[in-house]
Amino acid sequence: MGRKRVHIAPSLKIDLDGNLISEKKEKDVNELTLLQTIERVVELSLSSRLGVTPVQAVLFSICLNCGPYRINYDDLASHLDIGNVRVLSYGKDLDALVRRRLLRYRDVMDGDSVGVPRDVLKALKNDEVPELPRIKGLDVFDFFEAVNRIFNDLIDDAATFYEVRQELEDLVAANPKLEFVKRLRALKLRGENWMILFFFIHLCVNKDYNRIRCGELSQLFTRQSRFSEARSALQSGKHPLMEKKLIEHFCEDGIADPTTYCLTSSAKSNLLCELNLKTSDVRISDLRNPADLTPKEMFYPAEVGKQVVELSGFPPGLCVPVLRRPWHGQDRDRLSVGAPHGSPHYDGRCAANQEQMGGRKRKEPQGAV
Repeated sequence: MGRKRVHIAPSLKIDLDGNLISEKKEKDVNELTLLQTIERVVELSLSSRLGVTPVQAVLFSICLNCGPYRINYDDLASHLDIGNVRVLSYGKDLDALVRRRLLRYRDVMDGDSVGVPRDVLKALKNDEVPELPRIKGLDVFDFFEAVNRIFNDLIDDAATFYEVRQELEDLVAANPKLEFVKRLRALKLRGENWMILFFFIHLCVNKDYNRIRCGELSQLFTRQSRFSEARSALQSGKHPLMEKKLIEHFCEDGIADPTTYCLTSSAKSNLLCELNLKTSDVRISDLRNPADLTPKEMFYPAEVGKQVVELSGFPPGLCVPVLRRPWHGQDRDRLSVGAPHGSPHYDGRCAANQEQMGGRKRKEPQGAV
């Protein structure tokens, strides 16, 4: 028995639920105003599920349709068929979508273009509701993953300094039981110093990077004058974080670089004890004062020791004949022992070697060899 085929006339239309739409019903739908249509679409999906207002849901839908990675005010104005000035009135709604992390600014300094984050697109592809990142009750590894996400927004110009600081403060407040949070609070740091230390810790934990140049800290300041003041204190070693032994000048080959900084070993072992971080970096505190070194005596084989004793007894400036391969025949140079410059050097030739050799006269070497 074959299947029964159902033929539908081309003039008939079916709604999303599979029901036939009558001509009267279709006419009613066509007569809906734009706002009523928007409201109906929003009620069906986005507004209630995403937890945003109807206007915000419409703006989010437009961004999905026009973008999704870069949408500016011109795109919104064109899609809504309104002027560029009027579209500015939706700025607060866009800010709300950014705080909800459904959108992110492409450049927070300009604030005129937004995009849909990749994790939001991924959730929508899986028919899931994009959720705000969880910040409460985290373990130390999830905590620093959240810190990494927050600082990436600052580096990508997707968030302002104040927004990043507020998110970090909320994150710290939501996880009071973490040992890192307890010890960070015990330092009683405020403002820019708190942010600088947090930035150092973020780079050390999340990027395995503990060599920060002064220029990398400029994004942590809202005013150039404040940055210049902090830079001067850091270079001179008088910054509050240095006085608390939390950061120091980076040391390489025994030389401290006043323009490069790192966490001190004590700061890492104290604040990051839960992570058990290891480091092979050389620190100023690890270097020993030469005055504290114990003198060591040199020992030589018998023959070598005899020669060392003989040479050490020569008066300064004594010339000792030293054999070496000449240009023509055997040659002898004079080696100055105990020279004023502090090291033996060739200072000329014996008079016998200044005579003509093979019909030619040897040229004197210029300067010390």
